[in-house]
Amino acid sequence: MKKLLPLYIFLFAVSIIAQQPDRWRGLVIDESKPENAIAILGKPKTDKPSDRWHLMNYKWFTKDAGKNLRTLHYENVEGFPDVKLKFDANSRLVLIHLEPKKLTAQAFISSYSDVEFRFGNEVMSPADFKSPRDNSGKPTRLDAFYELVGLTDKVCIFAGVGNATGSVMSGMFGGTARQSGRSTPGDVKMIQMISRTLENRDGHELLK
Repeated sequence: MKKLLPLYIFLFAVSIIAQQPDRWRGLVIDESKPENAIAILGKPKTDKPSDRWHLMNYKWFTKDAGKNLRTLHYENVEGFPDVKLKFDANSRLVLIHLEPKKLTAQAFISSYSDVEFRFGNEVMSPADFKSPRDNSGKPTRLDAFYELVGLTDKVCIFAGVGNATGSVMSGMFGGTARQSGRSTPGDVKMIQMISRTLENRDGHELLK
């Protein structure tokens, strides 16, 4: 058993490093189809358009993004009491909504080693990620519920974090909490991976 322990540690480390923010359980944003989801996860609890929907940072996206789209709703997928997968008019997966049973904010950040996460109140739009992080605006106190925001060329990834103690942070963060060596408090209550094809680009045609 002792000989196998280094192998287990190595495989665990690889699984963290390899985590990509545009996919979950083999389902890939902008690529996977409903039949792929059903083949992997089985028959959903419901399969229909849904208007009962909370979209994080909704102002970043087109009006009613995520609504009136085909939605596969699952319950009690391993580690996730609630899962919703949304598909656009071309049957492409554009949104993954996950509610984990138990996941710390620090574990969430560490799982996406190639993504820079910022606190929700640091960024008003995806364009803010083009600017260097301004350390002067770091919160010294995090609310009982706060958001983490990450961005890639393909997806926006959000986490809603419950921080019941309303922890007071000692000093300012330097870079991400992961980089500063301080643990980010709280448990992730909701994760949303959203295709950037849903971003609000109203008026962009005027600049052509």
